[in-house]
Amino acid sequence: SDAVITFQPHNTKLQESLLQETSKEQSTTSTSKLALNKSITFPQLPRIDLFVPARSLYIITKEARYDWTHAIEVQANHTFKGRKIPRTRRVSLMFRDELSQSSTTPNRSGSLADFM
Repeated sequence: SDAVITFQPHNTKLQESLLQETSKEQSTTSTSKLALNKSITFPQLPRIDLFVPARSLYIITKEARYDWTHAIEVQANHTFKGRKIPRTRRVSLMFRDELSQSSTTPNRSGSLADFM
């Protein structure tokens, strides 16, 4: 289905602070910090929303992959440029790193040619 992916710059200090506040509000020991946060995005940080049509391929490399957080928020509907996008079943395949044939070290060159 169509979706909206949100990118935000990494701001580890602010994110940790927000997650600590959330952790104090909810006392749970078996849940991860991110799971305690009602949203996986941070309204205090700038954001860039990208419309991702159904059956599309997007590749996140370099700065977009390592310097920005990226997530598709859990909600019934997304909105992109004023257009309501209903959330339906979405299947995604994610490949983070490719192991080279000669080693067990991930290949992080970010080149599409590496996957062919």
